[in-house]
Amino acid sequence: MPELKQILPALARDARFKGSGAYTFREHQVTAIRLTTGAPCSTHAGLFDRWPGPEANIVEWYVLDNGYAVGKGVDNNGEEFYPVVQLESG
Repeated sequence: MPELKQILPALARDARFKGSGAYTFREHQVTAIRLTTGAPCSTHAGLFDRWPGPEANIVEWYVLDNGYAVGKGVDNNGEEFYPVVQLESG
């Protein structure tokens, strides 16, 4: 499995993310990728899921090996942001 920083290289190279929770988790492995938009066909329906956090404009998100998820969003100014949410176990 790839590490989060391999999928989201901005976490490793962009100084504005160094204080973020997503930066803290950059070396954790991604165990699943989820898309929030699109029209899934039956064979790929498992890829699509609603972002479990309160943030809007999340286009995709990543389940990490530590029980957290990191979303990739775009704000109204076109800037990327990476919110973090702890997933419920169970």
